[in-house]
Amino acid sequence: MDAPQIVRLTRADVEAWIAMRRQLLAMPEAEHKSETDAWLTRPDRLALGARAADGMWIGFIEVGTRDVAEGCDTSPVAYIEALWVDASARRQGVARRLVEAAVDWCGERGYAELASDVELENTVSQRAHEGLGFEETERLVTYRMDLRKR
Repeated sequence: MDAPQIVRLTRADVEAWIAMRRQLLAMPEAEHKSETDAWLTRPDRLALGARAADGMWIGFIEVGTRDVAEGCDTSPVAYIEALWVDASARRQGVARRLVEAAVDWCGERGYAELASDVELENTVSQRAHEGLGFEETERLVTYRMDLRKR
């Protein structure tokens, strides 16, 4: 496979972007639309897409900022909120190219750290993160209490 083209996602790309997001994030369509609108309007957020030579979208990354992130000692912290590569394009450097472009964006803005998270059972993504240069900082199980049911 030829190296994919990495581009900043725009309003013209929203339909394809949402189609990719659906592969990663289970949420109502209206929520995808609302979130992509937010990614496009906030200067502290970055959304990039990977396009194959044939024009097909094969991956995307969304990077935002957080005041704190587990294992980080700077603030604010750039944070990968979503990273997805189509199964047909995995293990071909697409995620690496997306992350490298995100790292460049982070450097231009003076961020000292880039953080991410992975579900505990998603060992494939854990290995991918490690291969991209991330180091595990901790394992976390989160809880919630629905106060409306009390």
